[in-house]
Amino acid sequence: MASDILDRLRASNEPGAVQARYLLGLFDSSLTAALSGRKKNKRWASALYVVTVILSSAVTILLGIQFKVPGVEGNLKQIAFVIGAIVTLLNAFDPFFNYRGSWAAYDEALSEFYRLRTELEFYVSGVDNATLAPDKLDKLRDDHQAAWDRVQKAYRQSRRVSNPEQSDGHRGSEKHTG
Repeated sequence: MASDILDRLRASNEPGAVQARYLLGLFDSSLTAALSGRKKNKRWASALYVVTVILSSAVTILLGIQFKVPGVEGNLKQIAFVIGAIVTLLNAFDPFFNYRGSWAAYDEALSEFYRLRTELEFYVSGVDNATLAPDKLDKLRDDHQAAWDRVQKAYRQSRRVSNPEQSDGHRGSEKHTG
């Protein structure tokens, strides 16, 4: 059905049909970008979580092992200390890059882009190309932009949370004189 709609839009040079064709292409490219962003952030969030859990468990195991051989326990504690430091660094990445939050933001945008595409296809299928209302198509375009704006807002908010010095709009090197 979607290909029938696209074929009908391609065959027309009516302004509404041209605008609807553009919107379908825009929605498709946004779906591709949101799928890619969601996948990337999901992969990083999951990997970061699994690695920190495994390394944290290794620290616990290394600290719990007791040997009767002199010097071995000290070496295991040093290894556990190094692994613990790595876990600390990895845990610092989580709030800084906020992969889980970005994953959720892309997931919400993806749902919105599917909704918009479906709404556009439904609307276009019910009217002639000559009667496509520009205000209806403009609203769909505005809703599309609003979805991307929410993704950007989520990113900006995560940046403020990860850097409290910038939460009031000032850079860390500047002094606030009030």
